Amino acid sequence: MSAAATEAALAIDAVQREVLLEELATLVVSLRDPQTRTPWEELAAAVDAGGVEESQLGRLEQILEMTLQTGRVRRVHGAESEQALLRLFHQTPRGAAARRATEAVNRTLATLAGQTVETMLFTTQGPGVY
Repeated sequence: MSAAATEAALAIDAVQREVLLEELATLVVSLRDPQTRTPWEELAAAVDAGGVEESQLGRLEQILEMTLQTGRVRRVHGAESEQALLRLFHQTPRGAAARRATEAVNRTLATLAGQTVETMLFTTQGPGVY
């Protein structure tokens, strides 16, 4: 592992690396504008080196959300790969926030154990927010 990878904000394991590199390659080929492609190519280079810097975490979150929410990663790479990317997503700021929100809802719901609930309403605040 290179010095850059050891100093990275987020380490990428071998399974995550393989899946992300394939997904990033698929994305990059679909982008015509070189300026649009460049940040994704830089992310791919970081993933290939084994770690993503803090400045690239937003883009990493985007590719993880795209592949996980659409079901593509499971469809193309299988359940184990999906689990590997979910573990990685939960290490990102957005993923950690989603996990904390879910835990907070579960704690609140636990206080209702044994009670009769007549109405419950959940709404989304935006894509991927429950």
